[in-house]
Amino acid sequence: MTTAVLWAVVAYLLGALPSDWVARRVPPAFATPARVALDVFKGALAVAWLPAGGLLAQTLAATAAMAGAQWPPWGGGGRRGLGVGAGSLIVLSPLAVPVWAVFGGLAYVITGFPTVGRVVGSVAAPLVVGWWAGWPLGLACLPICVMLLERDRGDLRRVLLGTGRRHVWRGDG
Repeated sequence: MTTAVLWAVVAYLLGALPSDWVARRVPPAFATPARVALDVFKGALAVAWLPAGGLLAQTLAATAAMAGAQWPPWGGGGRRGLGVGAGSLIVLSPLAVPVWAVFGGLAYVITGFPTVGRVVGSVAAPLVVGWWAGWPLGLACLPICVMLLERDRGDLRRVLLGTGRRHVWRGDG
C-alpha cells in the first residue's frame, strides 16, 4: 500500500505538469494538438508505469493524476482535465474512452450543448464499462468521471438557466 500512495504522489505531480509550456514552444498550428497529446500521455503514463498494486492502485494513481491536472500544487486553478482523464481511462479500461465519446457526442449533437455532452459521457462511461467489462472496472472509472462532472458544475448550472454556451450549427438557434 505504501508503494501505491507514493505512486499517487508521483501521479499527482505528473498530472500537474503544465502542458502549456510545450504548447508555447511549437508553431501555433500545432499548439492545441501538442497540449492534448501531452495531457493524454501524462494520464496514461501515471497509470501504466505503476510498479504493482492491482486495480485499486491504478485507480488511485489515475485519480491523483486527474487531481494534479485540475488542482495543481502551485495554484492557478488548473484545467478541466479531459486529456489526463482520457489517458488514464485508456489504461484502466480501453472501452471507457470510446463509450464516453459516443454517448457524449450523441448528447452534444442532440442538444447542441457541449456541457451536456460531457455530462452524459461522464455518467454513461462507468455504467457501460461496468455492465460490459465488469463492475470493478466500472468503479475504477468512476472517480475520473466524477471529477470531470465537478469541473462542469458551473457550466451545467448555466445550461439549466438557459444561458449556457450552445452551438449554432443546429440551425434552430
